[in-house]
Amino acid sequence: MGFGDVKLLGAVGAFFGPVAALMTIIVSAFVGSIVGVALIARGKTKLGGYTAIPYGPFIAIGVLVWMYWGNPIVSWYLSFFAAK
Repeated sequence: MGFGDVKLLGAVGAFFGPVAALMTIIVSAFVGSIVGVALIARGKTKLGGYTAIPYGPFIAIGVLVWMYWGNPIVSWYLSFFAAK
């Protein structure tokens, strides 16, 4: 992550709150991992090699997921910890 990514996540936290920033980090890391594995599988990069992939677009995807489905996802996740 570069410092621009940190600023972008700071803006997400400032506009949407800390829960949104945390979920954005989780979703963006998950989507970025899927893309990275897909690039390795297609032979575009090597497993041990260094290929710079911009992280900002994955943060943007994470923010979109939060904006459209964030509250239901968090409620669903927290329902696992509710007392029964």
